[in-house]
Amino acid sequence: MIDERLYLKRLKNCQLIEDIGCEMVDLQMEMVSLDQERGAVQGELRLKEVQLNEFQMKLPETPESQFITEIKEILLEINDLDRRISELKSNGLEKERQFVALKNHIQREIKQGITEILNESIAEHDKILKKLSISQKQALKSQREWKDTESQESHYKWITHSEAVLELENQLEKLEDDIKSIKRVMKMEFGE
Repeated sequence: MIDERLYLKRLKNCQLIEDIGCEMVDLQMEMVSLDQERGAVQGELRLKEVQLNEFQMKLPETPESQFITEIKEILLEINDLDRRISELKSNGLEKERQFVALKNHIQREIKQGITEILNESIAEHDKILKKLSISQKQALKSQREWKDTESQESHYKWITHSEAVLELENQLEKLEDDIKSIKRVMKMEFGE
């Protein structure tokens, strides 16, 4: 599951999601095993029913006491097989409920992890916006000083602040792309 959706590796709760995914795989294997066992028991049940029918066809040839004993044995075996099939069905349904619960849990964990990353990215975006605003003001102030005084120091400050503005704009652009990607993943995963 995690190999198919690489963005899950960025989530803080990635290990928990992976562990739940492993539990889901284990449950699926148990469900397959239960289905196979139920199929085998149903096959045995059919054989016993056929055996019962064959025995009933031989009825005139079989002494009554032997007939009753053998019929009882076959009916008891059929009853036990029916009970075993019911148990297997019940266990299978319980495993399916557990599987659905784990699936819902993993979806909640994925949503929580993606939401955390989105919130962190938005907070970082806001922080960089504030820094950008400050750097732009400093760059303008340094530019005005340089134009007024034409000093080398003012020119250096203006260039330094302008470089900081460019760097912050690049960071901001990257973060905006990340936020768009995260929102796209949210929409893909959860329709939000």
